[in-house]
Amino acid sequence: MCNLNQGIEDKGIAIGEAGEKVKIIISMYNKRFTPEQIPAVIEIVEKG
Repeated sequence: MCNLNQGIEDKGIAIGEAGEKVKIIISMYNKRFTPEQIPAVIEIVEKG
């Protein structure tokens, strides 16, 4: 695969991962997590 294709693929994967994080954050907000709790939980999930 050429470098351009790899770069496009990597960017697509990053966009997909970011979209999943947004869905998780919105879900947490809808379940009444406070704005202080959300980043604390997200940080734990990313480290784990």
